[in-house]
Amino acid sequence: LALSVGIFPYVLKLLQATAVELRQILVFIWTKILTLDKSCQVDLAKDSCHMYFIKFLEMQDLSIPPDAKAGAAFVLASICDGYPRGQAVCHTTNLLQICLGQLQHANSIAAAGGSPLLLRWLCLCMAKFWEGVPEAISSALRERIPSHVLPLLSHADPEVRAAAVYTLGSLIHLQGSYPASDAQAGSMKEGGTFGSSFSSMASSTMSQQGGGLAGPSIAAGQGVLLSQGERMAEEKQIADALTGVAYDGNPMVRYETAVALGRFGASYSSALVDVLHSMEGASPTGSVGRRSLDGVPSSEPRSLGASLEDCDLPGEGRTASPPMSREGGSSAM
Repeated sequence: LALSVGIFPYVLKLLQATAVELRQILVFIWTKILTLDKSCQVDLAKDSCHMYFIKFLEMQDLSIPPDAKAGAAFVLASICDGYPRGQAVCHTTNLLQICLGQLQHANSIAAAGGSPLLLRWLCLCMAKFWEGVPEAISSALRERIPSHVLPLLSHADPEVRAAAVYTLGSLIHLQGSYPASDAQAGSMKEGGTFGSSFSSMASSTMSQQGGGLAGPSIAAGQGVLLSQGERMAEEKQIADALTGVAYDGNPMVRYETAVALGRFGASYSSALVDVLHSMEGASPTGSVGRRSLDGVPSSEPRSLGASLEDCDLPGEGRTASPPMSREGGSSAM
């Protein structure tokens, strides 16, 4: 109702305000706006409006409740969700390093018995930041992001485990997401299809913002993809770790694990076929060797975490569920 009567431009303009007392209120309002209308991500990606939430998230003010920061992480995840321009503007503001810095703080809060809401939304924010962007995924792998997320696979909260699985699974590429060879990777780095478009978009954003917001991930090696061998080694380590939670007691975690391992299987289906054929001689009946993976789809398995549109939000007096929790029952974020 508030949006229908034309209040939106005023709420957007308030993001330019510096009043301390408005910070948490505005973050809360924008979580509700983005829940109702995801297309507002376009407005937040303009004129550096996203910087309000970046600065709020990285503030060291201990008086800010962790759940309020979780709201900022949700807004940033929504800006990046399926919107390349939003991902590009966040890429210029060093969002990945900010989330990593907050991840350790949020983990200590959760370990002390506090709410794990911030921990979950930081994981989802990082996943949406690099989802479908080979350059951002390569940067995340190069900076050893999985080593920071892997410990969360054994977290006491099942939704933290599910968010961690979704985050790790989003780092596994699908067929067609990357160049097929190192030579093609080099050509993309020099101005190929996706790498060129994302780099030029990020560079354009930096120019519009005065060039002063770029973090280390942009300044050092932007547009450089991992070689095929490096990428495969990283993805194999992720897949090996995910097999350890395949029998998790929570169905939501098992679901996300199945989706993530499905991505791995779809990407390396030909290699898996070779392995199964090599097992045929070792099988007494040969039944394993006769199974075919020719029907494995190359399209991305659909995860419940693939969209932020239907999720609950961090709110006053209640917690929210991450995108993955639409099935398997609801549990508090």
